[in-house]
Amino acid sequence: MITRARTRSFSIRVRPALAALLLGGCLGCAATMPLPPELTRDPVVVKISSSRVIVLNKLRPFRIDPYRLMDLVTPWPGGQERRFSVGGSLGFAWEKAQLRGTFSFRLEKEGSEAALHGVVCEWRVEKTSGAFPGPGASSVSFRIPFPSFLVCEFTEAPDAEPWRLELWTGFPSNPFAPKFESRGALFCADVRYEADSTNVIESVGLRAQYMTGTLFTRDGQAVAAVERILPGRILIQPSVSPAEQSLFVAVGAAIFVYDSFASPLYGLYGR
Repeated sequence: MITRARTRSFSIRVRPALAALLLGGCLGCAATMPLPPELTRDPVVVKISSSRVIVLNKLRPFRIDPYRLMDLVTPWPGGQERRFSVGGSLGFAWEKAQLRGTFSFRLEKEGSEAALHGVVCEWRVEKTSGAFPGPGASSVSFRIPFPSFLVCEFTEAPDAEPWRLELWTGFPSNPFAPKFESRGALFCADVRYEADSTNVIESVGLRAQYMTGTLFTRDGQAVAAVERILPGRILIQPSVSPAEQSLFVAVGAAIFVYDSFASPLYGLYGR
């Protein structure tokens, strides 16, 4: 888990554990994102079986039984920041940041020596944050997420055409209960799955400042979903072939890695 040193400031940002209490559920509850009926009737469920831990700004490989991430590489991201502050009695600080990075890993299944997928991704996230002075030594901070994208390629064999994932979110409609425009797709040759990310928390019907899940559909039918609130789950239609089941596990793993760095809720660079 990502930990931060305590400060004397008051923040309107809600930490994961507190969010679970305020929103009437737990972060690992089954219904964290709205799910269509196709994925509530005995889907294949793959769960993260170990914590996503960042040590010295590097994400440790986590387990998604019966799969595992190997050779996870997460270089330090680059980006641009613009800072504005007003000193004296006003004490207002404002910062806008655009961060970008890459990561790669191999996905293997327990008992198999061959990698199922080689994964290479690029991501970018923007945010605006700041703080106002409060009573005494306290302060009130704010953070507004802005557009982000994630692009990945999944290679099954050296000569095979890779699958490509593209996820994009737009500007929030407001900073408190925002709606995000969302687009995306997972495709290879003539096979295409549409991707739609949501920030709705199903158990309470509220909108969060972060994505709670991503749904993949084909011909209007739900095929798989990635629940993105910790600890995270991947749900897949049982009719999906074993090869594409492993593909969706690799896709879910890529989204989990991305969120570990870029999520406004708990990501290292989204904070």
